Amino acid sequence: MVRAALIVCVTLLALFVADMARAWAQLPERVATHFNGSGNADGWSSKSSFLWGSFAVVAGVGGGLLVLAWFLPRVPVRLLNLPGKDYWLAPERHAASMDWLRVWMLWIGAATMAFLLALFHATLQANFGGEEARLGEWFSVAVVGYLAILLGGTAWLLLRFRRPREAT
Repeated sequence: MVRAALIVCVTLLALFVADMARAWAQLPERVATHFNGSGNADGWSSKSSFLWGSFAVVAGVGGGLLVLAWFLPRVPVRLLNLPGKDYWLAPERHAASMDWLRVWMLWIGAATMAFLLALFHATLQANFGGEEARLGEWFSVAVVGYLAILLGGTAWLLLRFRRPREAT
């Protein structure tokens, strides 16, 4: 499962790079980079600032989540906030619990990368709309979908680490 999540993350990163490379020549020099609640542009930056800022966000978030997933088993138990922590992080269950958390974190990271890809793609598309840069309605679906994944992932985590009845 770790490998599958990593493959998804690398694939999403490649799609992000391809999308940016494809759009670069078509982008105007002044790029809409911030949108209000109605989807209308209300903040702009230069084309190069948008490109480098986008890469920094994707690399920072993606790289940060990978480092956290790798580092997780080395975090002292006292610093972890997990339901039933004493039970699940007991020496006999520690490795299996950390493996599960690492995979969970990588999949949440993959969902976050997918959301960032949707965000930057929507920003690119909005800038191809002429003078009136506006996010497409589909972006709202991406936001709701991402929030649903986070909510579902959190519920899955809480259910997975609830204390078994025989342990209470």
